[in-house]
Amino acid sequence: MTTKPPAVAASKAATKNTPTPVLLTTAQVSAMLGITVRTLANWRCAGTGPRAVVGRSTGGVRYHRADVETWIRNEWGVSTMA
Repeated sequence: MTTKPPAVAASKAATKNTPTPVLLTTAQVSAMLGITVRTLANWRCAGTGPRAVVGRSTGGVRYHRADVETWIRNEWGVSTMA
C-alpha cells in the first residue's frame, strides 16, 4: 500500500472543500438583469458590465454567478439574496 505525500493529500483535501464556481451563459445573465443579450455584449465590450470569462478553446463567454451578483450590488445597490 502506498501513501500520498502530505502536500498532495492536503492539496486534494483543499480541492474537495472548494466549491465549483457557477458559470452562467449570456442568456442567463441578460435574463437576470432584464436586458437583451446584445446590451450585455455591448456592456462587455465597453468594460461596464459584469466581468466575463472567455473560454480558451471555444471562445464562449460565461459569467461567474458571484461576479454578476457583486456587480449588481455595486452598480444598483440591490441585494440578490432572497
